[in-house]
Amino acid sequence: MSHTEPTTGTSPSAIRHPPSAIGRLPLHPVLLALFPVAYLFSINVNYSNLWELPRAVIATALLAMLAWGAAALLLRNRHKSALFATLLMVTFFTYGPLLDALRPLHLGRHVLIAPLELIALSILLVLVLRSKRDFDKVTYPLNVLGLCLLVVSLSSAAIHYDWTAPGSENFAANSQSKIQNPQSKIQNLPNIYYIIPDAFGRSDILQHRYQCDITAFLDALRQRGFYVAEQATSNYWMTLFSMSSSMTMDYHHDLAQRWKPDDPVSQIATKRYLRAAVADGPVIRKLREAGYTIVSFSSGYSVSETVDADVYIGPPAQINEFEQGVIDMTPLRWILLRFQGFSPYRLHRDRIEYLLDHIDEAARIPGPKFVLFHLAIPHPPFIFGPDGEDVSPRGKPFSHRHNAGPLPYGEVNQDFINKYRDQVTYTCKRLLQAVDSILEIEPHMPVILLQGDHGPMANRGKYAETYFPGERFPILSAYLLPDVDNDSAFAQNSKLETRNSKLSPYPSITPANSFRLIFNRYFGDDYPLLPDHNIANTSGLGIMDVTQQVQEEAAEIVADLPMTPLENPGPPPEYHDEEDLNVK
Repeated sequence: MSHTEPTTGTSPSAIRHPPSAIGRLPLHPVLLALFPVAYLFSINVNYSNLWELPRAVIATALLAMLAWGAAALLLRNRHKSALFATLLMVTFFTYGPLLDALRPLHLGRHVLIAPLELIALSILLVLVLRSKRDFDKVTYPLNVLGLCLLVVSLSSAAIHYDWTAPGSENFAANSQSKIQNPQSKIQNLPNIYYIIPDAFGRSDILQHRYQCDITAFLDALRQRGFYVAEQATSNYWMTLFSMSSSMTMDYHHDLAQRWKPDDPVSQIATKRYLRAAVADGPVIRKLREAGYTIVSFSSGYSVSETVDADVYIGPPAQINEFEQGVIDMTPLRWILLRFQGFSPYRLHRDRIEYLLDHIDEAARIPGPKFVLFHLAIPHPPFIFGPDGEDVSPRGKPFSHRHNAGPLPYGEVNQDFINKYRDQVTYTCKRLLQAVDSILEIEPHMPVILLQGDHGPMANRGKYAETYFPGERFPILSAYLLPDVDNDSAFAQNSKLETRNSKLSPYPSITPANSFRLIFNRYFGDDYPLLPDHNIANTSGLGIMDVTQQVQEEAAEIVADLPMTPLENPGPPPEYHDEEDLNVK
């Protein structure tokens, strides 16, 4: 007879430790719902700001909890309902990415994706309902998975996010355009308006490539005292690069070293640097030192939203770029298009109309003041007809591009041309009204710089902006410069042949020289004027000087010659010497 020792305890395998909170409480519906928001922020950290996050985070968390609560009422089981809510959130946030991934295969259509996701979700619901399992065992791994995904995304965002105050980059030391101290004894400094209609091209290019005649608009500007630079071009072909060049009064000399085509981290850092250049570069810093109030309008573009303005004017409760990105990941991108009042195109229209209707608020602010007014038209999407009628796309996801997709070299998008022409027509009408509103209210003639950041591009072939720069670089550029004896005759003469001085604009002036000229003229400074060059920055081809190509192709466009791809012109020149800076 065997003898069994008395049991004094329980075998290790039978011991059940009380589960931790992460294993007991199913948090995964909220954690996995927040992951797409965090991930989107991490990959767009160079464009997004922290203040864009709260509404998206709160709305997403509430949606996940609502889904969990509804599932709990149906399933009467905490773990089952949490699992189904998670499946619902995963399906919800993979809708947009799945649609975009299948679009190149011509399968990315709502009529296909929506039923497939509904069928898949229904099958999962049936399986969960019919299962006799409690699903408590999946809570811990799903919680851990959601937490890990959030930590990875937020860590990536934290590493690359600019936590320093705007303007922390020492532009005064890094830029060739050294800040000169404002003259403290200067009185009656003019109010300055910097109005940037996005993608507004030059009149001769618009006339010949877009069959768009803006002669009456330019004549109306001249009648109001503007000088129109008829051969003006932008220094860079993208908004961020162009605006930052304007606001630093310089070229980005070290861009080739900063911007590595195959290094996303370097590109994030470069874009962060350029955004800081707009927010608190030499122009903003100098104006603040001179006692200017900085007034900024809500453009909807992160490039100009970075400015830490003293006065910020924008429409109430507008969806920002980041929130629109979150919406585009979900079926809401399709549902909202069906409700015109909530359509992202309608909201985009409302923002633009609001800004144009409220520019008089800036004019009523006591001076001296600097007003940054970045207007999102005539850039796509095309939402305005020639008289302002709503021509927004129906049933298409919101995009700042038009008919995205590459075209063969030399082929142009006629639909783009037609709709761009109509939007330019309306933009001209509203810009003229805005100028008149300013001049009506301002007690003294202000400085008004009306300047495109780049031109349009009807050809969307790969690297088209580099190979066809004669369309992309020429821009609208008009200057209202008060308090000069011969301003009236000066404004009528848009064909001054040379740069007569550092005080007056000339036909081929580029944005890098705009504020040099303004500060020389009104602040008593003595900035040298930079050579007017056009720099193409395309990640696949590098950074190149295309000045000669811009001139040649623009001449071909005006002569109505067909588009011909240009050869790679090589890297841009660098300007570091005073002798170089004074090149005429």
